[in-house]
Amino acid sequence: MADYAKELLDAIELLAEHKIINAGFDKTIKATVQSSADAARGIYSCKYEATTFTAIGDKSAYQSGDIVMVNIPQNNWDNVKTILNKVYTEVIDTKTLDPFANFLDVNNGEPLIFSYGEEDSDEFGAVKANILS
Repeated sequence: MADYAKELLDAIELLAEHKIINAGFDKTIKATVQSSADAARGIYSCKYEATTFTAIGDKSAYQSGDIVMVNIPQNNWDNVKTILNKVYTEVIDTKTLDPFANFLDVNNGEPLIFSYGEEDSDEFGAVKANILS
């Protein structure tokens, strides 16, 4: 009896492995826009490795030469492919970047503290800011 149970479990495992290996899944690739001649309609010609294909995306959002991320539904190249977004490759020099260059100083350089007592809240429960002098 135990041999039949083991054979049945082995058969189920083999079937499950086969299903998992052949399961459909979406694939995302990095491709290059080859032509944006039909961009007004949101249709682009893209290239991935040696394959050129058509993908849809936002109207007039991409130009020839742009690197884009493309979704291939169920990893089936016959399905309609969708451009997800553009890949930006600009590099920021973090050594010379001042993190406070665009800081909005709402308190004109004065120190600011927050008190969390009931006496420091307004009628809606919002905390009032107190300026140290």
